[in-house]
Amino acid sequence: MIVCYGFLDPSRVAAESSFLFNTNRINVSLSRARHLCILIAGEAVLNAQLSTLWTVQLQQSYAHLAAFRQQSVSLDLAVSL
Repeated sequence: MIVCYGFLDPSRVAAESSFLFNTNRINVSLSRARHLCILIAGEAVLNAQLSTLWTVQLQQSYAHLAAFRQQSVSLDLAVSL
């Protein structure tokens, strides 16, 4: 399964935070893969600003995403636009 959170702009992440950091969406997208889950995410998503995570639910969902990232093999690629 490939999960793509390709937002690059922190203001766009803030505007879409209730969609991006929805607990059910994150749980389903990260747990349904049978063999491999590839997470593609921009720095603005992986290091979301605290002001973006304005509710407890958003904070918990972000923590779930961060835990998945810490338990996984990761590859950081620099992309210049």
